[in-house]
Parts: sequence; C-alpha cells; structure tokens
Amino acid sequence: MQLTTEQIDLIEKTLVLNGLIYDDLKLEVIDHIATEIEVLLNKNNTSFDEALVAVFTDWQEQLRPSTSMWIWGTNPIPKMVILKCNKMMLDVFKMSLSLGLVFAIIVTVLIKNAANNEIIDNLNTVLKGCAITAIVFLLLAKYKLLKSKQYSSFRYLFDRNGLIQIFNLIAIAAGILQFKANEELSNFNFMTIFLPVVMIIASGFYAMLAVKHFQFEKKLKIQ
Repeated sequence: MQLTTEQIDLIEKTLVLNGLIYDDLKLEVIDHIATEIEVLLNKNNTSFDEALVAVFTDWQEQLRPSTSMWIWGTNPIPKMVILKCNKMMLDVFKMSLSLGLVFAIIVTVLIKNAANNEIIDNLNTVLKGCAITAIVFLLLAKYKLLKSKQYSSFRYLFDRNGLIQIFNLIAIAAGILQFKANEELSNFNFMTIFLPVVMIIASGFYAMLAVKHFQFEKKLKIQ
C-alpha cells in the first residue's frame, strides 16, 4: 500500500516534533519509516495511525534527546544526529593525528639535517598563510550558512565546533603557535610542529562540512 502525500507529511511533522529538523537525516528517516509503515499495512489489518505509532515506538531510541561531550554548547537533540556527528569527529581526529604525526616526523628530520634555521622561517610563513586562508574561508562559510534556509547535520556540527577553530587559527597566524627550534637543532621540539598541523587539518575538516552542506542544498534544489 502506497502512502499518501498527507501521510508522508504527518511522518515529517512527527519527526520535527521529536527534534529531527536536520534535512539530510530527516529525508533518510522519512523513507525508512514510510517503508516500514507500508509493510505493516500490507501484512496486517491495521490502520495508518496504528502503524505510525508502532513504527515510531521502534524508532524511539534513535530519536531520544541526547548530548555529547565532544560538541560545544549543545542542547539535547535526537541521538541519531549525535551519533553521526561523533562519527565524523572521530574520523577527523584519527586523520588529523595521523597526518600531523607524519608531517611532524618529516619536518623534524629536515630541520635536524639543515645547516641553519632558514627552513623554519619558510615553514612558518607557509603555516601562517594556511591559517589566514582557513580563517577567511570559515568566516565566509558562516556568512553563507546564515543565508541558507536548509538545516543539516553538517551545518549543525560546523555551527557548534567549526568557528571555535578560528581561535586556534588566530594563534597560529599571530605566531603564538608556530614551528620552533632551539639554537641547537638537536633540541628541536617535536610538538611545536605536531600541534599546529593538527589544528590546520581539523580546521580544513570543518570547512569541508560547510561545503557538504551547500552540496546537499544544491542537490535538494535540483530535485
């Protein structure tokens, strides 16, 4: 049995009432719930309202209001949104640490084998340039997001954690966080490379969240 437009709208309204206002996840869940309701209607002699209650009871845990210690200033939102955001953050955490470690090892070897500190100065110039570029991109992304009429899990995570990265980037651009070496290069501090690189990579990830939101928004307009 195919659901009517009114019945689909009721599913969407019920999801919104449960806090699922993020369009990327909401569209997925509507499809799943509609399919499950259709299965119940075809198998059992039951009404749409009864099937709706039964299916939403099964989805209750996924829609339960939750928070995360990894997301700044979050109010309780559906658990499925928290789980998706946490997974995205775990992925970038692993990627940032891995790439930061590799880069720090390579640069440390280069510096220890260099005759002077000129390479440090050049790398810090590049580092500051990356930080300034990232700041501009994040601010422009936020400006465009404010004009967007769509909500997504990508936008949610960007709004909560993305702009916080600007403080780290400002510290890098101002030279507070930079690659450093003592007079004796053998005493080079490994962490002064590792931490700024990890921060730059993490900021790039949050910038990509904004890009994914705009790609999703464009996809909706095409449909």
